[in-house]
Amino acid sequence: MNVDNFTMADLDIDSFTLIAEASDIADYRIFDDGVDKDKCSSYTYEAHGVTQEITQKELPFNADAEKGAATLQHSVFDDGMEFPLYSLAAVKNGAFISIALKDDSEESIQAANETLDQVLARL
Repeated sequence: MNVDNFTMADLDIDSFTLIAEASDIADYRIFDDGVDKDKCSSYTYEAHGVTQEITQKELPFNADAEKGAATLQHSVFDDGMEFPLYSLAAVKNGAFISIALKDDSEESIQAANETLDQVLARL
């Protein structure tokens, strides 16, 4: 990938975000967010006066990619607001693709997985 043939897009429709970027400039926190997932699937995060209780679960990743991850996260904020998040990330042929989905229904997760497969097939 180079500046002549690369486009970065952020598509945010109905709480569905897809970002594609060059893997050499990508943010890989979904692969390594500093949390030892073997020891900790639930933790508390505090920032800017807000506390968030987070539960994370690694899900099987089956896409055709060099590297990838699928995570289902559920957050509860100190004001009682709840926030589910399904995240996918993949690296293939110099591209980093990430998908975030705020609807954790089986149908929406399947749609996110199919969308990732379609993007990866074009790389």
